Formats: sequence, structure tokens, C-alpha cells
Amino acid sequence: MNKFIYLFVTLFALSFSSCNNEDASQEVETITPATLKLTITDVGVSTKATGLTTTLNGGVGSSEATVNSMIVGVFKCTQSSPNDNDPLDKITEIPTASLGSSISVEELTAGDRSVVVVTNYDDAAKTALLAAKTRGEFLAKTINLSVTTGSTTTTAGSTQVATYLPMSGEANDGTDNVIKLSAAATATATVTLYRLVAKISINTISTSFITPYANATFDLDKIFIYGALESSTVAVGTNTTVPSAVTLINGGTVSGSWAIEKPYLLDAGALCSFSPVTPVTTYSTPHSFYVFANGNGTYPLKLVLGGEFDMDGTGTVATPSTTYYPIIINQTTLTSSTGVIARNTIYNVTATIKGIGVTNPSENILPANLTLSVTPAEWNTTTQAVEFN
Repeated sequence: MNKFIYLFVTLFALSFSSCNNEDASQEVETITPATLKLTITDVGVSTKATGLTTTLNGGVGSSEATVNSMIVGVFKCTQSSPNDNDPLDKITEIPTASLGSSISVEELTAGDRSVVVVTNYDDAAKTALLAAKTRGEFLAKTINLSVTTGSTTTTAGSTQVATYLPMSGEANDGTDNVIKLSAAATATATVTLYRLVAKISINTISTSFITPYANATFDLDKIFIYGALESSTVAVGTNTTVPSAVTLINGGTVSGSWAIEKPYLLDAGALCSFSPVTPVTTYSTPHSFYVFANGNGTYPLKLVLGGEFDMDGTGTVATPSTTYYPIIINQTTLTSSTGVIARNTIYNVTATIKGIGVTNPSENILPANLTLSVTPAEWNTTTQAVEFN
């Protein structure tokens, strides 16, 4: 997984304690506190509409590394490596005014510690994180996808922004993730933050209609996400971020008629009129959405193209009808209905439409000719090309 923000952690142990790596009950602490200091680099400022103008590493907007809020959790090691039962030393939110080159967490105790950092969370997540009593409890807390609209309340914004992407990471001293604090000594460690979201982007949409649709037209009027996880845990490393209770959300749904569900997962309007007569056969305006990882693909995520399809371009053969082209992101095989979405990964989609789609985005369209290519790059970018016959 690609690294993009480095938090250099300096921990000062002003007291001495011993921590038996197998038994927390043998830990001896003094009342003299230790202090933890963080230095943040490589953050930027900008916003997302349908695309980003500033880039950093393979198409990642510098704004996508912005830190607006931060909670640091410090836990007492009870074994040779951090585990879910490790009790709390201190959890604290860094004041917004203090988010800069030097951040201090005071009143810590000395000993073997694990340090977890979470950024860009909603108000409910903040309350839950600050109330955690163990490392496992802390890592299981969830963040709502609506925070990607820049809103930390239960009222989501209408569009996602690049400047409020939730992230998490764990401290490492260069050899392992147990940070040792000794009396009157200085320890250093690095926290690498990884985005909890993936980015789904449209590169181009093209039409190449074949018989019996050689003269067909397609008016693209919506691009949206279908089947996204509403929340994600703040888990670190390779651990799954899928919460124990899963709720799926969509940009829109069809139950008799089209209805908008989550506006921030939808781009709608008169986007493009594809016609072999004009001719207009390619649409390359960028569109992108942020979504949470879906674990092992149990909850496949779709990017859906929707609009009005006319079989012969004149309405003579049949009345134009609304049709959808659901694209299962990172589809496992050409005929599968699953696809794994990983955190901190960009999925670039190129779609070619050759025929009519389906009547409901909940349906799986499994085209006879579907090609996929995955190319690792900066920000763990993958490229997916699909053709709808």
C-alpha cells in the first residue's frame, strides 16, 4: 500500500516503568508523565467537483492528503506486539489550532506502547473513539461516509470534497510497532496514514453500437454509486475495515421509478448525448467518488451509468427507455458478481457501450466481452476497461 503522509513521532519518557510483555499486571508506573510529539508533512488544500486540477503522485490531488482533525490513541502493551486487549493509556483529540508542524500529547505514562492515529472523522465517531477503553474497542469504532462531504454532523453535504478523507495509521519505530518509552530518554517513531476510502473515477465513456443497435442513441444523464458501505472501522494495517453491522447506500435506486438516495454519490444532468449521426461517441469529463473498502468482496460495489436509450435513434422501433449500465468495480472474473475494493486505492474505469443495458441498477450486467486490466501505480491505482454488448 502506498505511503503518502508521514507523521514523525517523538516520545519523551520522563519517568521509568517496567512492562512485562506477557502480563500487564506486572507493569509498574510512576506518576511522572511522558510526552508524545508529532510532526506532519505533505498536506495540501483544494476541493473536488467532478475532477481534480492539482495532482500529487499518479493523479492524486494534493488536497486528498488534508488533515482537518486528529485523534491519537495510546495503549499499554500487554504482550510482545499490540493486541486488542491492550488497555488505554490515553486517547486525546488534537485541537484544530494545534494541527501544525509540532503536536504534543502530554500526561502519558512510560512503558511499551502502541500508538494509533485517526483523522477526518464525524462527530459521532469522535465521541465513540474518545470513549474507547482498549485498543480493540478503539479500532472497531466507525466513521460515516458522509464525512467525505465535509460535514461532521448527521446532515450530509450534497457533494464529496477531497479535503475530508478519513485516514488511520499506526506508529512504528523502524523495526516494529511497539514504541518503548524509557525514563528521561527520547524515542522516535513514524506513523504512516492511509486513507480509509478508495476513489472510483471515470476516465472515458464511449459508444460503439453494434447490430441491431447500429443507429442507437444514448443520452447519459446520471453517473452514480450503488452498493457502497455507509461506514468503515478505523482499523489499521491489513485488517478489514468492514464493520460488524453493514448498511449499504446508493446514489439512487429504482423501485417503480428513479429516486435519489444519497446526492453525494450521484452526478446528474445532461452529461452527454451519444449518437452515431452527430457523431458523438466519447465522453471524457472526469467524475469521481470516494467509497469505503468492501473487504473480501462480499458487498460488490457498482459504478452505474444511466440514461435514455433509443434503439434506432428515431423512436420508430421502440419508445426510448431508461437503461442502466452497472459496472462491478474490480470484478473478480469476467462473469462474476463480486469485486474487491481496497482502501487507499484508485480505480480508473473506461467503459464502452455497444448495446442496451438493464432496467434496474440492482441487476448485474455480465457482458459477453468484458476486459479488465489492473496496473499498480501511485496511490495503488488500478485501471478497469469494460465493454457492454
